[in-house]
Amino acid sequence: NRNGRTLVETESLRRWCTKAPGTLQCYYRPWTNCTLSGVHDVQNMSLKAFWGSRRWYGMSQSTASLQPRAFGILFRPRKIVTEYVHRLFEQCGGRDFWTVYYRNSPEKIKEQGGRLLPAFDRYIQKIPTSAKRILWQTSNPQGFVKMVEFSKNTSREYCHTNFTRHLHDMWGGRNVRFSDESGITGAVNGEAARSGVGCVTTWSSMWTWFMTVGTRQKVIIV
Repeated sequence: NRNGRTLVETESLRRWCTKAPGTLQCYYRPWTNCTLSGVHDVQNMSLKAFWGSRRWYGMSQSTASLQPRAFGILFRPRKIVTEYVHRLFEQCGGRDFWTVYYRNSPEKIKEQGGRLLPAFDRYIQKIPTSAKRILWQTSNPQGFVKMVEFSKNTSREYCHTNFTRHLHDMWGGRNVRFSDESGITGAVNGEAARSGVGCVTTWSSMWTWFMTVGTRQKVIIV
């Protein structure tokens, strides 16, 4: 980084998975082959402390040109992820799909000061008429029911993962009982969505950035 240091991810308390190292390295290859063994000049940086410091605020603009390359280094999927994704491609019937990502949870509404998120019908209205295939994505079980019902009445092909869905946000250590499940779910959905030709999503979710940064797909914001 700008300080001449190498970023090394250390073990966490089962935030993303229950086996060692408990980090995103359960699903993505290590950022570097450097280790902390025998190193004396170490500067610890807690993600929680970094978030609380607000130093990150506004960094998305100043680092915009670096983000695609950085993403390619930080998120190189392991075999367990790519195998899931390839099976999903087969279910979709090809990679020329549009991802429709529906975001809704009590936690997200609270984060937005109680402001309601876009209704599911708003997403449907935004799907291009040229879209031949749809990859449905949502962690909300009620939203998923609506996706299945819509799929029954459309000529478009569709696909989705079969991981369980929860009304409340479970990812990122919010509930350690679901760390393994939410970790692999996120990794598979993220890698799959990045391979499509476009996506319909909401502006208020960081997942939109994760699905699209560095890709050439079309993005329609609800």
